[in-house]
Amino acid sequence: MIPEIPQHVADAIERAMSINSADRFATVEEFWQALEPDSLLEEEPEPVMIAEPVAMADEHTLATPPVAPISEELLHNETPQVRVHRTLRRPVPFALVLAVLILVGLLAGVLFGINGWLSSARGVSVVKGSSIPAAKQPATPVATLPQQATPVATHSPTPISTTQPTPISPAMYPLLVVSYSGEISDQFTNPSTDSTMTLSTIQQSGSTIHGYFSVGQGLIGNGNFTGSVTSGHKIQFLVSGNGWIAPLFFQGTVQQNGTLSGTYCSQQNGQCNKAIGGFGTWKITPSDTKRAIHMST
Repeated sequence: MIPEIPQHVADAIERAMSINSADRFATVEEFWQALEPDSLLEEEPEPVMIAEPVAMADEHTLATPPVAPISEELLHNETPQVRVHRTLRRPVPFALVLAVLILVGLLAGVLFGINGWLSSARGVSVVKGSSIPAAKQPATPVATLPQQATPVATHSPTPISTTQPTPISPAMYPLLVVSYSGEISDQFTNPSTDSTMTLSTIQQSGSTIHGYFSVGQGLIGNGNFTGSVTSGHKIQFLVSGNGWIAPLFFQGTVQQNGTLSGTYCSQQNGQCNKAIGGFGTWKITPSDTKRAIHMST
């Protein structure tokens, strides 16, 4: 555009004023280096390749009165060539550089302002779009948390409220029937006295039993009895006496078929005493199928 501007300077200015930011110089130092090295490189080949500047220098020197010999003139002709190029090229690039820097600064400011406005506008739209799902997502998991806590609270009391002791308690003790009958052998006499024996109106509550005891011909000692059964299928009961008959203490086992059998003795002060009354063996079987477990004590 301007004939006085060298080609490398014009190329550097054109690159600096490029609309695309990727084509422009990254820094001012790169722009300055694009101006300086090319000018120095062009200074060196000019005195060798181009003969016209030498001729112009010779004409310049002819106009001035010769003062020194020819050898000295050649020396003077070399130095002014370098000085002429420097004095002619330096003022022009500096003035152009200042103008170019001003233009580049203005263009860069405008371009950066436009890019900044566009980026800020895009950033605002992205923030608005992202804020909408962010507000909806944390609200959903909070509502599901209390639903998991409710079934946990309902399961805890269920194993505690099990009623296992109630069916176990009647099964732990043998279940008696209302009445038993069988035989008894009193070994206090010699030979032994054999007779019949009956337990009637038996009532049972858990391990406790009571009812009425009676014997047949040849023996005495009828009366009420109280006793107990154990989980080991053991049985014992005491028939109360009167003023002249000692209490009779019976003990034995409850067999699987319901038969009761064992031994007995006359009791004194809580201990058996065979000298004051009878003693011997007994065995009775159920005479009724009705259970006594449901009767009250």
